[in-house]
Amino acid sequence: MRREFGMFVALVVMCLVLWISNADFLGQSNVLNTTRQISMLGILSIGVGFVIITGGIDLSIGSVVGLTGVLIARLSSAAQGGLGYSLWIGIPIALGVALLIGLAQGLLITRLKLQPFIVTLGGMLLIRGVSQTVVQGGTISFGNSAFLDLANGGFLRVGGDPLIPFPILIFLAVIAIGTYVLHFTVFGRYVYAIGGNRDAAQYSGIDVRKVETLTYVI
Repeated sequence: MRREFGMFVALVVMCLVLWISNADFLGQSNVLNTTRQISMLGILSIGVGFVIITGGIDLSIGSVVGLTGVLIARLSSAAQGGLGYSLWIGIPIALGVALLIGLAQGLLITRLKLQPFIVTLGGMLLIRGVSQTVVQGGTISFGNSAFLDLANGGFLRVGGDPLIPFPILIFLAVIAIGTYVLHFTVFGRYVYAIGGNRDAAQYSGIDVRKVETLTYVI
């Protein structure tokens, strides 16, 4: 608690210094934009937290996010470079690809006993190359896709900007789900057991390889 409180105090001091140096730091637009960015990083951190708790690491998560983005844009954007399919097609396909990547890396780590650092580092570079191939070395615009409303929309609009952006609501939902899974389910207890002592968890009957693979899928 002392360490976490110290980090919180350091954050408050840093915010005060930035506010004193630039009054726009606490302006509505900047706060909303920062909140959106924090929400995205927070969602990713909860997902990769499952892997880290078990003692693993996933360096490819950023590349996976990039790949899902270009896949959705490629499949669902009506702008130049997009195929113009429905978001109901683009989003499930992108999520399916992300799940398959996690499954493949999890199996390589748990079944072939490869180091997570090496597997996910290689995956990061490979996936980044696939993303570049999808966009053919260029960029793809979402145009006027309804998908943008998910990032820019929200509730209680004031001055054209929502006071409660959709990303923060999604982040809060992910927090609730992650908390429940880790603290109130058998799977969550298995995750902590593996992180505490992998050998003891295996001797107690936990299917360590299966649980670890699922954390990479998450």
